[in-house]
Amino acid sequence: YSYFNAISEFPPMVIFSSAPGPGLPHKDSLRNVIEAKEFVVNIVSSALGDAMNISSATLPYGNNEFDAAGLEMADCHSVSAPRVAVAPAALECHLWKTVELPKPEDMEPTILVIGTVVGIHIDDAVVVDGKVDVTRYQPLARLGYMDYTRVTEVFAMARPVVE
Repeated sequence: YSYFNAISEFPPMVIFSSAPGPGLPHKDSLRNVIEAKEFVVNIVSSALGDAMNISSATLPYGNNEFDAAGLEMADCHSVSAPRVAVAPAALECHLWKTVELPKPEDMEPTILVIGTVVGIHIDDAVVVDGKVDVTRYQPLARLGYMDYTRVTEVFAMARPVVE
């Protein structure tokens, strides 16, 4: 899901939303999260952009997005859901809560999924001096509409000190 974000550091938590299109059901992923009470957030590198887009298709029930996108699965340590083997990072999550947003006319409601991060995978190739260097894999970020950007530059901003 491209609408995903970290929402808390302590405890580490993430959120994403599942919004069906007009006349379309929710993706199977939402059903899987609700039934299994766990999920994985795979961080999408620039190189995985096309596969991510392919996996966003509304496939018939039972069809696998990994297969459609030509992606290999890898096992996780803390959850039974698989992760994308070549993703530069993946967050294993336990479902904390779902929230149904106000329902638009003639559509299914958007569902917010909130999870607690219980495990993290990071590719050693993107770690420099003990920190993840996002410029090594250039994560994709959704801007809205069908627009995305890739992170190629990072800068730090110190928080102001109030005396």
